[in-house]
Amino acid sequence: MILILGGTSESRELAILCTQQSYSVLYTSTTDIIDELPQAVERWIGFLSPEVFENLIRDRCISCVVDATHPFAVEISRQAMDVCSHTKVPYLRLEREALADLDRFQHVHHVATVEEAGRPACATPGKILSTIGVRKLPELASQLGKRKDDLIVRVLPTVDSLATCEELGLHTSQIVAMQGPFSTEFDAMLIRTFGVTVMIVKESGNRGGLTAKIQACKETDCRLLVIGRPFIAYPQQVATPLQCLLWIEKHKQRNLNG
Repeated sequence: MILILGGTSESRELAILCTQQSYSVLYTSTTDIIDELPQAVERWIGFLSPEVFENLIRDRCISCVVDATHPFAVEISRQAMDVCSHTKVPYLRLEREALADLDRFQHVHHVATVEEAGRPACATPGKILSTIGVRKLPELASQLGKRKDDLIVRVLPTVDSLATCEELGLHTSQIVAMQGPFSTEFDAMLIRTFGVTVMIVKESGNRGGLTAKIQACKETDCRLLVIGRPFIAYPQQVATPLQCLLWIEKHKQRNLNG
């Protein structure tokens, strides 16, 4: 059985490809809100501790692990590499390609951290739109200080996401709870509706809607602050579900020949 650490569009594509090849798949994610999978795919929903992770590998006879989580989900990726090393199960990272040469856009500015994004956001009059999710939202709110009242957040419509917003004292008028992907037209409409002058995003690649955000900000003369991806040295990495499927097929063939 193949274990796919999911929650992304490419992880769902990979799960579909695997079922088309009659591979048994166990798909894990922290929530099922964005996942539409074939009935043949088994699901495990929740946060994976190292102990639970190892138990899944042993109890379900996992032959390989594909880490197709979000580029910023570094904790689960590091944990997956550690567990796979300990259990001697092959590990592959499936990560979408980053957009190249963002410096050619005058309205786009690279930052390394949420802290670095907070400073120019505070210095820009007008509303601030965050699409970075809720994990780093408390840090951003802290960085903004009094400017938190100008913050608009786009988050997934889940109980946990809304609870985080409530804990931060965000008013319902500051919350856009929706599931993507979002088009350039929608992003531009959101910017204009709320009077947004600066948007804070993660470098999530084209699959994560970064191209649409870049174009929407260009059309609305909105400043775009892009938080760069954290760097991890993966033992093996591919960029597409098809490349991943080829790796799985080679791995399966080696096992048969062995």
